[in-house]
Amino acid sequence: MRKKLQLCGLLVFFIFIVAPFVAQADERALHFDVTAKVLEDGSMVVRERIHVHIKQMIIRHGITHAFPIKERYGDKNIRHYGFEVLQVTLDGQPINYYSSTAGLMTSMAIGQKGVPAPLGDHVYEIIYKTTGHVRFLPERDEIYYNVVGNFWQFPVDKVSFTLILPDEKQDAFLETTAFTGKSGESGNDYILDGQHTVITTRTLEPGEGLTVAMAWKKGLVQEPKETWANLLGTQRTPILLGILLIISGYVLGQRYLCKRSAQGVVVPIFSAPEGMSPGYMAVLKHMEYSGPMLQADIVWSAVKGFLHLNATEEHKILLQKKEPANSGQKTPPPWIQEHLLALRDHLFPKGYDQIDLKDEEGQEIAMHAFEYLQEQYQEQQKGFWKSSYLPGVFGLILFFGLFFWALHYIYTPMVDPESVHGEPLVFLAIQTGIVGLIGLFLFAIRKSWLDFDGIRAWLQTGLAILAICGLSYVALVILCPDPFFLIVFAGSFALVAWLTAFPPTIIFSKGRQAYLHMRGLEMYIRTAETDRLAKLNAPEDTVEKFEELLPYAIALDCAQAWQKRFGKILTDADYTPSWLTTTATFNMTYAHRLNYVTGVSGLQAATMACAKASHAQKQSSNDDGAGSGFGGRGSSGGGSGGSSVGGW
Repeated sequence: MRKKLQLCGLLVFFIFIVAPFVAQADERALHFDVTAKVLEDGSMVVRERIHVHIKQMIIRHGITHAFPIKERYGDKNIRHYGFEVLQVTLDGQPINYYSSTAGLMTSMAIGQKGVPAPLGDHVYEIIYKTTGHVRFLPERDEIYYNVVGNFWQFPVDKVSFTLILPDEKQDAFLETTAFTGKSGESGNDYILDGQHTVITTRTLEPGEGLTVAMAWKKGLVQEPKETWANLLGTQRTPILLGILLIISGYVLGQRYLCKRSAQGVVVPIFSAPEGMSPGYMAVLKHMEYSGPMLQADIVWSAVKGFLHLNATEEHKILLQKKEPANSGQKTPPPWIQEHLLALRDHLFPKGYDQIDLKDEEGQEIAMHAFEYLQEQYQEQQKGFWKSSYLPGVFGLILFFGLFFWALHYIYTPMVDPESVHGEPLVFLAIQTGIVGLIGLFLFAIRKSWLDFDGIRAWLQTGLAILAICGLSYVALVILCPDPFFLIVFAGSFALVAWLTAFPPTIIFSKGRQAYLHMRGLEMYIRTAETDRLAKLNAPEDTVEKFEELLPYAIALDCAQAWQKRFGKILTDADYTPSWLTTTATFNMTYAHRLNYVTGVSGLQAATMACAKASHAQKQSSNDDGAGSGFGGRGSSGGGSGGSSVGGW
């Protein structure tokens, strides 16, 4: 009984596993007969007769036919070939076919979907016109042509190729040779019938091909003008550099136009004009509603006595509510008092006298304060300036348009001739996604060092680097083994992404005066040389002047320069601000500790707190191997052409 079960199992295995492969082995091309006629203009009309034995295993509805329309040579150049189907028949009768082009190949599926191919021996005939295969050399003309490509799905028992010259002057042939086998092999399994016909002497298995090389006397074929596609195909490097220059020029041009809108005479001023708070200047400086707006107004509130900053504990940044009358500060002008009282009310809702900016609840409160400031400054600066995303959108259109156009002429990114990655749009989408992800991981590394310390920052950096290496491997090795192309592609994309993420801002005449005032105050704050300050008739540097403009220095990204300039004065005065409490564990002067808290750690949490709101706001020509002897090439698969046949 056990032996019977074993025999039954072997029988089932044979029927379901082995038998289909045996049947497929019987499905084959009995004869692949190709006749190519060279016309006087250098084109060729090719007739392919494919005599196949059909058992509806591989050939279920019909056959597929693929013909290369591009060839890479010299690693950097692309050769383009014309291909036009003239006639397709089965056993002498016209038959339906579907055609498409992807990457290197143009392909046909011959037959009718849903209709089985006829069993037995049948002949498919394809007639097409192709261009670009004749090579014009000084002493002779020739073709180096792949009759059978290396992607056939079934064996070919016999292959024959006949070349007909213009006016059938077959006595004009000078040399004929051929190569059989897999790509790169130089087999000689063929015989010649005169100088114009090559016939194989053994079955070519899937993956094996036939390449013929034939040369004839000059004068029979007129050398055509080089096509525009082939001229561009030899200019890969200039075209890529041109794309980079065009995109760079566009981005820089947009920035230049914005810069021109802000031009004017900048005169240094030594105090902020009335109505211009530090947060207001931060908005003018950055042309957006971002973290420095809230940071500067918080420090301003502390300096003016409306709150107290406490950074004595490592994991806490405390804002403590105060009354100006009890702070020892002079009563500020009404517009300042009104502004800071409103901000204090938003930072300390009813029932709160203290918030922690590193606490989730405190960050939520700070975010609402940020939104309040944003509403106020939007109203105050209405009609002053405008950021537009249109230049970024047009930049992306320009980027994709230029590369989509260039890919057709200068680049074929895929390895498998039938791979979908050869489609320009698909390739552009995949590569753009990969480059974009790499950019996001680089941004994540920067954020990890800004927001975290110690092992957490190192861990996140390590993970981001691993992800970048993996994405770079996919982009460079698997999809596009071309560093120069990727560098130009990534650089161009980075430029338009930057233009999109940071849209250019036009300053209108209404806001130009306020902008120039901001620049004038920034000029004074950044000026450190004593002799230059004297020429500007600047006021004397005092502790009071330091505190007055410290919030504005934070708003204008020059807090370190301002602190450095007053470092000696603050140290000599043993300066201890009443509005700030810090720990004394740092091994540095008090003035430097002050800078550390206000410029780095003390308001870092405030930046994080307003990040969400800020983000929400932003959302509203020569062939290879020229010369005699068929260019030194002597192997199968090294020429142009190369029909590949399969079933579907």
